Amino acid sequence: MDAFASLICDVGRLLGIEALEPDADGVVEIVSEDAAISVMRSGEAGDVVFMTAKVMDAADAAPDAFRRALEFNFQPIAGGATVSCDPDDGSFVLSDYVPLDVLTPEGLVSKLETFASALAKLRGLLADDGTAEEQSVPPDSADMSGFMLV
Repeated sequence: MDAFASLICDVGRLLGIEALEPDADGVVEIVSEDAAISVMRSGEAGDVVFMTAKVMDAADAAPDAFRRALEFNFQPIAGGATVSCDPDDGSFVLSDYVPLDVLTPEGLVSKLETFASALAKLRGLLADDGTAEEQSVPPDSADMSGFMLV
């Protein structure tokens, strides 16, 4: 069993899913009531764990969803994930990655929890249901104390 498959099996045990393993294409889909997150091995040497999830169709999003999505990429609530637009169907997609060699099963579970939280917040932010302002983070609220102007 390779490192990725072993990691996924260990994550499954932590989540109470004894039979969690990558499919023939090396992809694992973790599904909850609110989301379906695909986890796969990626990178030229297969040295990256890549996570992705469909956020929503652009047609279901607020009129200014593209602006909101771009702003989301730079907010702490993103948790390091980035949102993009799928060129094939125009849907919004959230993605993140972590080098395989630094991941522990507990670390991947934590990253998946952060990713799922960002996904839920992004769905609220892009939805045209009036909740966008409640879930967005003002740009000036980020802690910038560790940065300096040059």
